Amino acid sequence: VYAFDSTTIDLCLNVFWWAKFRKTKAGIKMHTLYEIETDIPTFIHITEAKVHDQRAMDVIPYEQGAYYVFDRGYFDLKRLYNINEISAYFVIRQRGNLQYEVINDKETNHNENGVLSDQIIKLTGYQTSKKYPDALRRITYYSTDKNKTFVYLSNNMEIPAIQIAL
Repeated sequence: VYAFDSTTIDLCLNVFWWAKFRKTKAGIKMHTLYEIETDIPTFIHITEAKVHDQRAMDVIPYEQGAYYVFDRGYFDLKRLYNINEISAYFVIRQRGNLQYEVINDKETNHNENGVLSDQIIKLTGYQTSKKYPDALRRITYYSTDKNKTFVYLSNNMEIPAIQIAL
């Protein structure tokens, strides 16, 4: 199981003029693939700070059967579909209002673990259905400690919904 995220490292514009990303700022972005079980970064990709996070998804050395956890900044259906095509798995928070139809709505006991819904969906938007033509799993989870509801998407249809939410 891997988590992928980035951090921007600010640099002095006078010294690092080649790393300009705002009018008065310089910086680079470090994209890190972090193996959760071992607490070890396994892949680091450094770009200009102005490079969008989604573009870094193209250089990740994906492994068949591995799980990749992304935050909403990496929400790109075409790139997520590429992960699906190599038989790897992803979990990502849903971004925006997706158009979809529910294919299967699994019964959940949300009082027990915070999972409000566990659905298999098919995207119905013209562009989104082209970018991700297969079914997705959509899990709605209520976090009591944050007093907030989260919606996750995954291409894994087998593992328990609570595992995806956590």
